[in-house]
Amino acid sequence: MTNNVIGMNIVKRRHELNISQEKLAEASDLSINYISRIEHGASKHVSADTLYKISKSLNVSMEELMENNKQEKNTWSKTSKINSISAKP
Repeated sequence: MTNNVIGMNIVKRRHELNISQEKLAEASDLSINYISRIEHGASKHVSADTLYKISKSLNVSMEELMENNKQEKNTWSKTSKINSISAKP
């Protein structure tokens, strides 16, 4: 699992709730800059405490924020296979 997975899940959930980074930062008592860095995968280490604050603010479990969405992974895999087949002469 990478921090980029966490960041993508935060963005996805934030968009589902239609809240800004500013509102999430305020609700989780973190800086907007830090929320942005997490969402973009630029923060190498996200502590359990930080993840807990964000998960509570987004009303999801910490596990959900760390989950790799297998459906997206499978979609990418299928697209790669189609592209490799299409590229053959």
